Amino acid sequence: METSFNCICGQGYVLSSSRDACVDTDECAIKPEICGKGVCMNTPGSHRCECYPGFRLTPSGVCEDIDECARPEPSCVDGRCNNTLGSFLCHCDEGWALDHSGTVCIDRREELCFSSHQGDECLDPRLEMMTKKECCCTAGAAWGAQQCEMCPLQHTKAS
Repeated sequence: METSFNCICGQGYVLSSSRDACVDTDECAIKPEICGKGVCMNTPGSHRCECYPGFRLTPSGVCEDIDECARPEPSCVDGRCNNTLGSFLCHCDEGWALDHSGTVCIDRREELCFSSHQGDECLDPRLEMMTKKECCCTAGAAWGAQQCEMCPLQHTKAS
């Protein structure tokens, strides 16, 4: 006695051409862009996405850009952060330069350093030009030839 049956395939499977078995659907081959900015890995009955660096997996299973500039900790110290696809760039103000890491702006502006000040007037210039940090961290009281800036108090953040 011969019996017959019909295969009912679950999600992620299709009926074979001989119609007697369910075979895995390769979602990655059918829709290569399924992960967005990541690599699709076929799994039995489904797939998974492995995101490229700078991207994260969303709850819907697609890789999206991480906005490094929106993080609570600064991505660019003393500079401006510009998010790019999969990464970010730091930009420094004029007279500042990026360090070797590309994430910290270092003040390269050199001006006169003054040993004292009275009101808004800088007094007693030192002989050598130096950066504001060098000046204010070596007992300077004020810095800048064009515009006199008072050094911040010890243990406070310099502007």
